[in-house]
Amino acid sequence: MLFRSEMWLEWSSTAPVKYWSTLTETWLGGSTWTNIGSTVWSYSISTTAFVSGEQYGVKVRGVDKTDYSENVEDGVSKSSGTFYFDNTAPATVVSYPVNGGKYVITDKVNGTATDDANNEFAHEAGMKVTDIALLDVTLNKWWDGGSSTSSFSSANEVWIGTTSWAAPNWEVTIATTIFISGHSYRVKSRGTDNVPGAGANVETPSSINDFDIDFQPPASEITIPEENKYYSSLPEITGTSADDYAGVNGVELTIRDVAAGVYFQQPGWGAETWLQAAATDGVFDTTSEDWKYADTSWQTTGKRYEVKVRAYDVYANTETEHGYGFVIDRSEERRVGKECRSRWSPYH
Repeated sequence: MLFRSEMWLEWSSTAPVKYWSTLTETWLGGSTWTNIGSTVWSYSISTTAFVSGEQYGVKVRGVDKTDYSENVEDGVSKSSGTFYFDNTAPATVVSYPVNGGKYVITDKVNGTATDDANNEFAHEAGMKVTDIALLDVTLNKWWDGGSSTSSFSSANEVWIGTTSWAAPNWEVTIATTIFISGHSYRVKSRGTDNVPGAGANVETPSSINDFDIDFQPPASEITIPEENKYYSSLPEITGTSADDYAGVNGVELTIRDVAAGVYFQQPGWGAETWLQAAATDGVFDTTSEDWKYADTSWQTTGKRYEVKVRAYDVYANTETEHGYGFVIDRSEERRVGKECRSRWSPYH
């Protein structure tokens, strides 16, 4: 008849191998068999006894009792049940979009993940999954995984799993149609390891990146010269510009000699060349900027010119070029500021 069951618990991955003592509740150098019950048994041990990333083994043996002596099973020769202990959460990092980034658009979030950030464990469980949560900061709503701007619908975090994983790199593909120009966003990641069941270690998110999206170009206008007007001279070409979010970063223009079909290159004439205008206040640094172009060396009396302009913002969103024609004619000073008597096309 079975009299008792005994257990041998070893810390296999340390050198030398150590064994658990129930008397001292410590790991000792000599093997110890511990009485753990009879036919049905269990043994409770604090998880603080184990070291994360280490390997352990357990053996059991039975002992019966006759009238004269105990018969002890050969437990030493039995193979041990091996297990690994891991109570360390993974570590994930969001690499893109970068924190503080300014983007026209993005179609992904990516980064790295590891279950052994400090490269110190020999037997970690390994990564199971990396999730992200994406917040529209402007709306204070979380992305639900959809593909439209209305996908930012949740008041609470929604965790979306990775699209691809090739250790240590992960990526989540995102439809560009979810973003609204001029909005700010926040993304964070968390990792879960391969410890099975409810024992899985889940990272407390620490990699959090904020970024902005702006895909709307600025708008500009030409104030001087006016369309189809005669001028004896132009001290400056002037205009306005505005951007709804990031701010105007610059304005550029072309000046074309209509008859010759060439462009002013400052100096000289030739192929189309975009010239930089200057901010009237000295620097393009706000969402509304007046601009000017002060070089007058291109002006020849009796010629028709076409000016085109386009503005661009901090995100390099560039406006579609636009413009019109006008005349420099010093012999017709009486017509300065008046509309041409005859209509003409600057494109002929």
